[in-house]
Amino acid sequence: MLKSARRVPSDLWDAYRRFIKERVDEQGRKLWALDTTKMDQTAERASHFVLRSNCINDPFEALRIYRARGVVEQDFNQLKNWVDGDRLRVGARSLQGKVFVTALATGLRMLMMSTAKRVESSNSQLKIPNNSIDSLIKNLELVRADKRKNANAWVRNTIPAKRRRLFELLELREPPRVFRVGSM
Repeated sequence: MLKSARRVPSDLWDAYRRFIKERVDEQGRKLWALDTTKMDQTAERASHFVLRSNCINDPFEALRIYRARGVVEQDFNQLKNWVDGDRLRVGARSLQGKVFVTALATGLRMLMMSTAKRVESSNSQLKIPNNSIDSLIKNLELVRADKRKNANAWVRNTIPAKRRRLFELLELREPPRVFRVGSM
């Protein structure tokens, strides 16, 4: 039986509440007990994996290298799916331009993510939406400007406060409300 009256932090409760049973005793008090059956079932189904290496003897070093591959795969996924770098589909003349644009787009995404992470770590009120650069970009894509038919100007739509904070997160100024073409 668990007898401590201390409050359990919510993250721990979320992770481990499935292993705790609640019951009521004869006096109507709630009692909590460990559900050892549930713990045994979970341990039985817990996954294991084996890393095999011909060149690394230290298992912890091998695991560190294995986990680092996820970062490389994420970068390739970003290149392939978000900056259209999967197939170059170009002739020899435009190959350099396509490679340049792909490298530029990848660099900008990485710069945006590193800036957002740095700002987020120093300002607890600013958060990357869904902890995803893709969500951040999708939110920023909603900032639009419409060309006025009777003037040589573009007028930006109103930016809600939540979206303005994304500009702060990227250390960017909010775009001006009106863009005038040809006037300086």
